[in-house]
Amino acid sequence: MILAPNLDGDYISDAAGALIGNIGVLGGANVGDTGGMFEAVHGTAPKYAGKNVANPTGIIRGGELMLRFMGWTEAADLIDKAINEAVNQRKVTQDLARFMNVPALGTKEFAQALTQIMDTL
Repeated sequence: MILAPNLDGDYISDAAGALIGNIGVLGGANVGDTGGMFEAVHGTAPKYAGKNVANPTGIIRGGELMLRFMGWTEAADLIDKAINEAVNQRKVTQDLARFMNVPALGTKEFAQALTQIMDTL
């Protein structure tokens, strides 16, 4: 855990994303004494809205962080396992598929794959 002011935290999270190769898979959290705000590290990516090509993992990870903050660890763990399993099964969106030499799933298809994986876990 790194505690930093908002702008510095943004720089740090983007740098961490660069180290793993893709900020699109990172969730972010801004947590205070009485509440928190959870998001995708990369922001909203409006140029991809409605095109079924964006990787939703960042916002899903933000939701996972929110569930952990709320103490719903079983649900958060299920999301984490499903994302990891989807990558292991090479069911990924275009941003990752091009590096894995596999066909890309659209945003909707990726979300459906995650829910199917969750049903098996």
